[in-house]
Amino acid sequence: MVQIATRILLSVTVLSFMLAFLSGCETHTELPPPVPAVEVVPDTTVVVEPPPKMHDLQPLIDQWVATQKGLAGVMVYDLQNQKCIGRHNADTSFFSASIYKLFVAYGGYLAIQNGGIEGEHTSHSGHTREECLDAMIRSSESLCAQTILSRLGKDVVSDKLLKYGMTHTSLNALTTSAQDVMLFLKHVFETEELSDVNKQKLLDSMKDQPLRYRSGLPRGFANATVYNKVGWNENKEWHDAAIVTLENGESYVVVVLTQGVGGRRVIELARRMSQELLS
Repeated sequence: MVQIATRILLSVTVLSFMLAFLSGCETHTELPPPVPAVEVVPDTTVVVEPPPKMHDLQPLIDQWVATQKGLAGVMVYDLQNQKCIGRHNADTSFFSASIYKLFVAYGGYLAIQNGGIEGEHTSHSGHTREECLDAMIRSSESLCAQTILSRLGKDVVSDKLLKYGMTHTSLNALTTSAQDVMLFLKHVFETEELSDVNKQKLLDSMKDQPLRYRSGLPRGFANATVYNKVGWNENKEWHDAAIVTLENGESYVVVVLTQGVGGRRVIELARRMSQELLS
């Protein structure tokens, strides 16, 4: 009995010692220090894009004009900076020749879009009205322009042009100025009045034309995208008007109306403008 009691006492003692040891381990276990919270500060840095470079073509235009024997009206407008960067006789009225077809084509697309005329109707020109709007720009089809203008009404189109600020343009006398044509092409470039589809149709007609109609500004701005319309009156008037997008993405309206100057001089001016604007 004594031996049994001794064994029991010894077992209890060992058990108590182990419990105390384990309890002590738990008590003294060190936990890793808490990770401090990291404060996230939002990035408030404002990236300011540099303004588009401003060019001044006035000295170049003045020099070019000084070498001409005829009459010229010139207007160059920077569409990024919203500013004229060169002009000469900009308000002088010229016989418009085929430049007026731009105004008629725009009015025609707008009338079809608004339900004023039917685009699929075939006129006595042999084209549908939609085809006529393309032909009067792409191949300078005069009968199409006359037919559509008659259908739209000169007064209606003239009132629209006045709203665009074109005070030197007459569809009765077929006259216009470099300033007015610039205002019109600026409107075409920026407008939300014309649907994207119809605007693209007009621009496509101005860009993809037979070579004879691309012999002025498009040749001078050789590597640019040029949406243009020429107007000729035999050897007397030689006009070209365009929206020009350069290789660097900058866009300009360039209008050159001339009497007794000729196409080669217009090409020369356009080349010099292109070099200056890309410098």
